[in-house]
Amino acid sequence: MEPVSLAVIITEAIKYLLFVVVPALVVWIWRTQSRVQTLEARLVNAENENKRLETQLHKQDGEVQALITAHNSMMVTLARIETHLQVLIEAHKK
Repeated sequence: MEPVSLAVIITEAIKYLLFVVVPALVVWIWRTQSRVQTLEARLVNAENENKRLETQLHKQDGEVQALITAHNSMMVTLARIETHLQVLIEAHKK
């Protein structure tokens, strides 16, 4: 077997880099970039859904507060009615 010159070794190494390693890296980078874009799109969708849910929660919180206020008002009204009924019952007993 003849000794291989350094120039031949370097040439073969460059060919290997150009025709095997670089294309593999390009494909890997392209796939990675595609995955990143997909994840970014998912993130944007998740952020939009989060904003929608926060808006819905804020609306529902307002509705709950309105129900609490209405409930408290009804309780006050019921207490007044109860007081009036007790007065009427006492007056009727006399």
